[in-house]
Amino acid sequence: MLDSRLLIALLFALSLAGCPNNANDDDSTGMDDDDTVDDDDAMDDDDAVDDDDAVDDDDAADNTWTETNPPGNTTTGSDGVATATAAGPTDFLGFTAFIANSVANPNRRVPAGLVIAGAAGLPDGDLVVVGANMASAPPASNPTEYFQYGFVFETDGDPANNWMGSPAFPSDFFIGKDLWFEYLIGPGQPAQLNISQIGAGDTITPAAIDAQLIINGDWIYLVVPAAALGAAPQARFSAFRHDGTYLAGPWNGDVWPLVPDCLDLLAQLPQ
Repeated sequence: MLDSRLLIALLFALSLAGCPNNANDDDSTGMDDDDTVDDDDAMDDDDAVDDDDAVDDDDAADNTWTETNPPGNTTTGSDGVATATAAGPTDFLGFTAFIANSVANPNRRVPAGLVIAGAAGLPDGDLVVVGANMASAPPASNPTEYFQYGFVFETDGDPANNWMGSPAFPSDFFIGKDLWFEYLIGPGQPAQLNISQIGAGDTITPAAIDAQLIINGDWIYLVVPAAALGAAPQARFSAFRHDGTYLAGPWNGDVWPLVPDCLDLLAQLPQ
């Protein structure tokens, strides 16, 4: 269930819409689209952040959605074949999105919590907050497993610059998206937020965007300037963990909406 304390009044309507049906996967990018996996044997979330201070939100509700997985909570890997059961910090339960505006409306706030990675500060103006509710707290570090949480967007309606990937990975979590935000941790790997712009021919270029990754209990939030996402961004969220061998060894994960669908963040972002 979604925690109504963590949500802010709905400023834009959401609806599921089909995303461009491209095929892709790029294990070389640090993003494992194989990340669909499962893992009943969960990972220790000892490093998880506590979440007493959630965002106050009297109007919660309308901008929250509950994820519905196939029977058995099974996720299909990026290869379109391997499956696993989403569990713990990689089991996606629900989603929220809202606008926080640090200038025009200071009452719409960025969620409280631990800023794990990203920019030291956020710019003034409209900020899009996208949050995912996990079955248990996402880790801030882990000594034995690798984690990837992906917030990916189609920002300009142009399929020519969307991630296409490889035919070998028809269920790549990042298919049809041109802007990636990846929260990555692993053994000996400090928490990092990688931001990438995709171009024609599946080129991947680091993007200079002042965004933050925040963990508050079982919630993980991406906070990004609205201008970076375009007027009507389409979104997909994924979580993936593995032992360093991706789909070849133990792994699990979750994705919502299922590929090739996406969540269409309709309505104009506030000026």
